[in-house]
Amino acid sequence: MEYTELRKRISFARFFLALGFLAGAHLFTACGPAAPDKFLKPPSVATSLSNYIVVASSANQSVVLLDPNGSVVREIAVYDGTTTDAPAGIGIYDSSKVLVSVEGVDRVTITDAKIGTSSATTLILDGNLTGTMSGVMRFSSGDILVTETSNVERFSATGARTTTGWPSALQTTGTGLHPLASGGFVHCSTGSPGIRTYTSAGVVISALVVSGIGATTQAFDCAAAADGRVAAVWNGTTDTTRIYTNQALTAVSCNYANSVLLADPRRVAFRPNGNAIIADGTSNIMVEIDTTCTFVRTYSSASLSTVTGLKVFP
Repeated sequence: MEYTELRKRISFARFFLALGFLAGAHLFTACGPAAPDKFLKPPSVATSLSNYIVVASSANQSVVLLDPNGSVVREIAVYDGTTTDAPAGIGIYDSSKVLVSVEGVDRVTITDAKIGTSSATTLILDGNLTGTMSGVMRFSSGDILVTETSNVERFSATGARTTTGWPSALQTTGTGLHPLASGGFVHCSTGSPGIRTYTSAGVVISALVVSGIGATTQAFDCAAAADGRVAAVWNGTTDTTRIYTNQALTAVSCNYANSVLLADPRRVAFRPNGNAIIADGTSNIMVEIDTTCTFVRTYSSASLSTVTGLKVFP
């Protein structure tokens, strides 16, 4: 009897031991190989940069990303402070990358605004870039235009120089470049001061337009909106940002001038909502105006010291 009872107890012990082993094996499987798929998911991708602002400062030798409210997010390109290298102009490459034309060792760099300075690399380093670097832009096709003094050079998306029909001396002492919604581009200058639009091949769309504002002749920058409007920053005695109704540049939509806030307007860009922002060259201030050129607000930041480039992600 005692022997039978002992066997029963041993059997029960084996049964519960087996249950414990199975439960443990199930727990190990659930927390082991299956865990990465269920719990260890990669970090979420950064949000869209639409409406984020990019500013280049020659004084700071840097390019900075600002959020839509003008607050600094991060530096995205910094040039060696022991050299004369400085950003001369900026262009939007895609939904996160920015082109920077560099004066000093003349070249074009590319940087990812979502990552920051560690992503900055040289895209174009060409011995033909020997003039004063200024505007830079990218067509939707991928080709890149670069202004150096009075010439506009053209490169492929990978940095190969185009020699058929380019370079082209489109304007004397060229400044800003910006793609048009139609596929062409707008270009402005301070040498023979004016603004003009072109097809993607560099064929003239509009006649050269001058400011027509007394003693205010220098077109330091120009930009194009998604709805076809074109902006020009005219610098001189009566500093004025002028918005044209379309790429023909034959009609003026509105003007904005404020000698207190913008005593030295240098750069202009459109927001996705159609508003324009203008950066002053000496006061570390940007001004936003709406589609009727009515004042909206100002932005102030140390990153706006001696602005040489201003763009907004569409």
